[in-house]
Amino acid sequence: MSTVWTRGKGLDRWASILGAVLAWEAVSRTGILPVAFFPPPSRILLVLARELGTGEIPRHTLTTLSAYARGLALALAIGVPWGVLLGRVPVIRRASAVLIEMLRPIPSVAIIPVAILLLGIGEEMRFAVACYAAVWPLLFNTMYGVYNADPVLVDSARIFGFARWEVLWRVVVPSALPFITTGVRVSSAVALIVTVTAEMVAGTGGLGFYVKAMELGGRVPEMYGGILLLGILGSLLNHLLRVAESRVLGWYRGAMGRAEEVGG
Repeated sequence: MSTVWTRGKGLDRWASILGAVLAWEAVSRTGILPVAFFPPPSRILLVLARELGTGEIPRHTLTTLSAYARGLALALAIGVPWGVLLGRVPVIRRASAVLIEMLRPIPSVAIIPVAILLLGIGEEMRFAVACYAAVWPLLFNTMYGVYNADPVLVDSARIFGFARWEVLWRVVVPSALPFITTGVRVSSAVALIVTVTAEMVAGTGGLGFYVKAMELGGRVPEMYGGILLLGILGSLLNHLLRVAESRVLGWYRGAMGRAEEVGG
C-alpha cells in the first residue's frame, strides 16, 4: 500500500502539491477566497520564515518533539516486549484479552482529561498520552508478527538444540521485524497527532499550543504557518523512519528477493 504513494519520479510526486499551492495563491489574490481566512501561501511562507527567525516556533517545535519522542520511546519499551509475550505465551494472551479489548477501543484523546487530572498540563501529561496512543499499534503488530513466525524455522532451531531464548531472539523476533517496523511508523504518526492534540487542549507550549494561540488571537497567517510546519515535520519523521526501516530490513528484502527468484 505504501509503495502506491512513493512510486514514480520526484517531479510527479510534487506536481499536485505545486498545483494546489498555485491555485490557492491565485484564488486568494483575486479575492475568490476571503484573504482574512485564506491568506496566500506566499504570505504564509514569509510569516513562517519570520517566526522561525524570532526563535518562538523553534522553541515550540522542540517542546513538541520532546513529548513525542519520549512518548514513542516509552511505547516501544512497553509495546514490543508485551507483544512478544502475547504472541508466544498463550496463557498471558488469554489473561490479557479482556483488559486489552476494553482499553483498545477508547479513543486516545478521551484520556486527556484523565491525564490532566493525574499529571497536570505539563510535558508529562503530553508524553503520557502520546505513549498510550502509540503503544497499541506496536503491541498488535509485534504480537501478530511473533504469533505468525514460521513454525518450520522454529522447529528447525529447536532440533538443532537452540534454547528457548535463542529461538526467540534468533528466529522469532527477526521474522517479526517487518511487522514491528510497520508498527513503529504507525505509532510515530499517532504519537505526533495525539501530542499536538493534547497541546491544543491543555498545553502550555508546543506547536499545537502555538496554532491554537494564533487562531484565538486572529493571527491567521501564523496559524497556517504552524500547520504547515506540522505537516513538514510529520513527513520528515516518516521519511526518516522509512530510511531506518530499509536499513534494518535490508537482509529481509534480500532474502525474499532470492526466494522469489528460486520459486520463479
